[in-house]
Amino acid sequence: MQFGSTKCTQMVAQLLATFLMSLFIVIASSSEAAATQISAAAAIVPPAKIPWIAFDDGGDRIGVNNAETVITPSTVRKLALLWSVTTPNVVDSSVVVLPGVQTPSGMRDLLFVTTDAGSLLAIDANTGVLVWHQDTQGPVLTNSAPAIDPVSQRYVYSYGLDGKIHKYEVGTGTEITQGWPVTVTLEPGLEKGSATLNVSNKYLYMTLSSGTGDRGHYVGHVVAINLASAQMSVFNALCSDKRELLFTDSTRSNYCPDVGGGIWARGGVVVDSVTGNVFFTVGNGTYNANKGGHDYGDTVLELTPDLGTIVDTYTPTDYDALNRNDYDLGSEAPLLLPKQSTSNTPFMLVQVGKDQSIRLLNRQNLSGQGGPNHVGGELQVIKNSIYLGYTHPLVWNDANNTTWVFVADDLATYAYKVVTDAAGHSSLQLVYQTGRSSSPFIANGVLFLQDYKAVLALDPTTGSVLWKATQSSGSIQNRHWQSPVVVNGHLYFTDNNIYNHSNQSGHLYAYGINA
Repeated sequence: MQFGSTKCTQMVAQLLATFLMSLFIVIASSSEAAATQISAAAAIVPPAKIPWIAFDDGGDRIGVNNAETVITPSTVRKLALLWSVTTPNVVDSSVVVLPGVQTPSGMRDLLFVTTDAGSLLAIDANTGVLVWHQDTQGPVLTNSAPAIDPVSQRYVYSYGLDGKIHKYEVGTGTEITQGWPVTVTLEPGLEKGSATLNVSNKYLYMTLSSGTGDRGHYVGHVVAINLASAQMSVFNALCSDKRELLFTDSTRSNYCPDVGGGIWARGGVVVDSVTGNVFFTVGNGTYNANKGGHDYGDTVLELTPDLGTIVDTYTPTDYDALNRNDYDLGSEAPLLLPKQSTSNTPFMLVQVGKDQSIRLLNRQNLSGQGGPNHVGGELQVIKNSIYLGYTHPLVWNDANNTTWVFVADDLATYAYKVVTDAAGHSSLQLVYQTGRSSSPFIANGVLFLQDYKAVLALDPTTGSVLWKATQSSGSIQNRHWQSPVVVNGHLYFTDNNIYNHSNQSGHLYAYGINA
């Protein structure tokens, strides 16, 4: 064969074309495979982790985690126990979460819990291993939950049994002593931190109530601690003209002759995201502000962020009966509703009390009389046939922007819609009721309830059960004021053996999607 012939040239050209086509196919296939691998890798990159800085994420405490992406209505049935640990004492509250913390043993995601014995525990969120702990001593147990500094995320705050708020470095547990701890009660044997800490407006908020029931000469109060300066301001529910911590010594100028007014609801202080003002509700105690006095028993109060000025108040007309019959209006903290654009009262709140009542209030005019120190003025009062109280309610907007309110107690959980008629009048309308629960929680369209010895996931619009963890699937014990938290693809909750007086320990559980 002569390489210079036409036929030979054609053959070479054909062979070359075939080779080039084969090479193109190989390269294209490799590129497609590489692209597929890149796409697959991108598809499994986990979402960025978020902190959960306080009970119901602090601020307005709506109890909803819309940033959750792993646990969904379609994947929740795959939840399985990842780990459980026994806590040295009961954790009668819920966890807070901070991912990506540098510790002496490396980078960790941490859970923080405060035990009823006054210990702050830092626990690895992925393994349940205790990383560090700090202990306090004092005469009365606490039901409070800690809070994480919302700006720097370098510090965690916790109420101690010594009646002080302590500040610790998140990674090591080293206590900050410059300006801290801050004393929030002068009578730690009579008063305690029952409610959970809140952080907002550059303040840390703490509420105080009776140490044991309604016993002793205590006065409920709120403190606001400036996170930058550690300076504190005080609002006393009774003798509110005395803006300082109170003694029980009647010879002292900071003495209040009146007793009660505990602020013990789970939510403690809630912060209005629209105005920045703070709301809280007082329990049983004398009310005389409508007659020129300074006592605000069984009252919803709105104050400026520094607690310096009373903006507005709401007190039921039957306040005296509430006080006499131990029907604390403040058994739950106010629930601030999102704006209802078609309503004559676009900004409202829900107040649940121990008197079997749910009250809908206009939070821009609580009594309807243009200022504080009046009685009555509700938009709606719903009377239930069962005993309400002790939890924090939940508000959630569904995909159609309909606002739902969930109220739970030891007998049932009620699901209400906020409806507004053509005349602009808003009200709560019951849609369904389901089993009893602690404070409810919603993540990514799934409603989580913690019953005795069980945790359930429900469709929030129907109440149908999507998943359930029971004692047999994780040895879940009793609950009191514990409640679930769903964040970063995990479900966390605590329980206790508080009704078994020979064993006052509890457990911390972590559930995740079973791959």
